[in-house]
Amino acid sequence: MGEDVPFNKNNALNGATHSEGSSVITVNQAGDYKVDFELNYSTGQNSMMAITVNGEVQDSSSTPLTDPSHVKGSAQLTLEAGDSITLRHVLGLLIQLVPSPEVGAKMEITKVK
Repeated sequence: MGEDVPFNKNNALNGATHSEGSSVITVNQAGDYKVDFELNYSTGQNSMMAITVNGEVQDSSSTPLTDPSHVKGSAQLTLEAGDSITLRHVLGLLIQLVPSPEVGAKMEITKVK
């Protein structure tokens, strides 16, 4: 619990930076963003995930893992240039993401304003 989820691959990065294998995504421009995430897991039901900004949990993004294997969550966030975003396991049982080649965790960040 309290661990950030690493992301092993990058798709198109528009306005953000991320090093493959890292859990941190850095926003390059200030603005309003929609942040969506998705997890596919084999264990961890009855846990909770949340987005963090600069290490602080964003309560509006707290999402319970109630499905036995899949969850989606999202949040609208106002971010500053240089803010760091992570997806964090904030409550409950240990989460085991599905192994490669399947996608265990995915995050999409879209600047809306």
